[in-house]
Amino acid sequence: MHDGLAHVDKFFTPTVKERKHEKTVSFRGRGLKGQEVTHPEGYTGLVLTEVQKPSSDQEDRVVKVSTVFHNFTYWNLETPPTSDDRVVMAMAWPKLAEMIHAPVED
Repeated sequence: MHDGLAHVDKFFTPTVKERKHEKTVSFRGRGLKGQEVTHPEGYTGLVLTEVQKPSSDQEDRVVKVSTVFHNFTYWNLETPPTSDDRVVMAMAWPKLAEMIHAPVED
């Protein structure tokens, strides 16, 4: 009988395979396909950590920046991400919104 730590990370480390613009990996026996996504120009990606949980719904949450990133991998189950995926489209929205709200020249 073993009653020590189980070094799971030593045996269950997923291997990401990269080909051109596509990444593949298996997670819990399911195939995932992904692509690297860059946030829009002028934006910064942030990972926020909650500093203190609010004691009620009326109280504001307090967060701090724990990490800054410039790109991330977006994963789909079995099928590669496309330009029609919501996350990919969301990255294009700031540029589109800027064009929509730009002054109209006569």
